[in-house]
Amino acid sequence: MCELYIHDTIAALSTPYGEGGVSIVRISGKDAVKIAEQVYLSPSGRRIRFSHCHAAFGYAVDPNSGTKIDEAIFLPMLAPKSYTREDVVEIQCHGGMVVVSKILDLIFSLGARQAAPGEFTKRAFLNGRIDLLQAEAVMDVIKAKSSEILSSAMDKLAGKYSSELAVFKEKILSLIASLEAPLDYPDEDLFSFDTETTISSLSSLAEEAENMLKSASDGKILEDGLKVSLIGKPNVGKSSLLNMLLGENRAIVTEIAGTTRDVIEESCLIDGLPVRLCDTAGIHDTDGKIEKLGIEKTKRAVDESDFLMVVLDSSAPFSKEDETVMDIVLNSGKNFMVALNKNDLPEKISSAFLASKYSCETFSISAKSSYGKQELRTALGLRLKTVFKINFSSCFWASSRHREALSSISADLRSALETVKQGYSPDMPVVFLRGALNALEGLTGENYDEEILDRVFSNFCVGK
Repeated sequence: MCELYIHDTIAALSTPYGEGGVSIVRISGKDAVKIAEQVYLSPSGRRIRFSHCHAAFGYAVDPNSGTKIDEAIFLPMLAPKSYTREDVVEIQCHGGMVVVSKILDLIFSLGARQAAPGEFTKRAFLNGRIDLLQAEAVMDVIKAKSSEILSSAMDKLAGKYSSELAVFKEKILSLIASLEAPLDYPDEDLFSFDTETTISSLSSLAEEAENMLKSASDGKILEDGLKVSLIGKPNVGKSSLLNMLLGENRAIVTEIAGTTRDVIEESCLIDGLPVRLCDTAGIHDTDGKIEKLGIEKTKRAVDESDFLMVVLDSSAPFSKEDETVMDIVLNSGKNFMVALNKNDLPEKISSAFLASKYSCETFSISAKSSYGKQELRTALGLRLKTVFKINFSSCFWASSRHREALSSISADLRSALETVKQGYSPDMPVVFLRGALNALEGLTGENYDEEILDRVFSNFCVGK
C-alpha cells in the first residue's frame, strides 16, 4: 500500500450545484473529523465525538456565533475504511446554493481547502485503495450511456481488467527471469536458452496484447459512438428520419429542396450502442454555391462515417440522382442499409427492385407517421453489432492513454519475438520485454508521473 497522502484536508460539493432535495458536502483528510465535529450540533444542543459509519442527525452551525445554517446528517468514515483511505465526513444537507456555500465557507474557515477536480479519487489511488484503471472507471460509470456500457465500466471499477493485467504482468516477469538466468549463470546447464519455448511464449504474449488492443478499439467505439450518416437526394425525408430516430424535432423539415446545407449531428442510443446520427445535405446537381459546399461536406461525411443509411423516396420513381447516391455509397466501401421513406404514399420504388439491382437490405418506413421506427432501430442496432463485432462483456472501455500503452506493449513484444527469431542473444529480447513491462505498469499506475495524473483527473468533477 502507498504511503497515505495526508498533507492537508480538502472539501467540495459532491452533488451538482443548484436546487434539489439533497446536497452532499464531502471532507477528506487528517482534520476532516475535527472540522466536521466543530460544525455539528445535535438537536439537544450537544457536541459529540464521531464514530465510524455512525450517522449523526443534527444541525450544521457556525461554531463562533452558534447560528444554525441547516438541518443535516453527518456521516463519518474513518481511515482506512473510506473512499480515500483518509478520514472522510459527508454532510447531507438540503439542496440549495446558499446553504451549500455557507457550509463550505465554514469548513474552509476551519482549515480545509477547496478540492481540485477528481482529488478525492486521486487520493484513493495515491493511498493504494484503487489502481489508475479503477480510478478512471469512476468517470466511466458516471458517463455511461447505456446499461451495457455501465456493466463494462463496473467490471473495470471492480478490478476485472486490473486482475487480467496482473496475470499478464506475471507472465512477462517469468519470461524475463527465464531469459536472464542463462546470462547470470552462463556455466550452469540448468539455465540453458531454449529458443523454441521462448518463441512460443513470446508469440502467446504478443497475441494476448493484440487482443487487448482490439478490445481497446471497441472501447473507443463505445466511448465516441459510431457515426451513422443519412444520405440521399433532397426532399426524401432525411431530416424527418433523423427526427424520428431521435424522438424529437432536431432538424428543420420543409417541402423546399436543399433546406439542409450543413451536417447536423446528434447522439442517441440504438439498441444500447452510442450512435452519432448525421443528417446531411441532399446530393444533386446545383449551381448554388452554398448548396455545393453542403454537398461536399456530405461526401466528406460519407468518408468519415462508420455506417451509412441511404434514404430514398418510395413514392417517386428511381431517379438519376438516386443512382448517383447509390454509386457514392457503393464506391465508399462502407456498410449500409436503405430506408424506403414515405410508404404512406403510392409506391414507385420497391424493395424487390433495390434488392435485385444492389443486393441491399431495405426497410419500408414513414418518417411522417413513425411507421417502421422500431423495426428500423432494431435492425440498425443488429447490423452495427454484427459489422463491428462489439462484445460488451469483454470490452475494455478505453481512453487514448490506454490505447497508447497497449500499442506500445504490443510493439515491444513483437520486437522481442523478432529478435529471438533472428538469433540474437537473450539480452536483446529482455530489453524489449522490460519496455513492455514499463508500459504495462504505467497503464495500471504502478509507475506514473504527475503529467499522467493531471491528464487522468482533469476530466473529473470537483467533488469526485
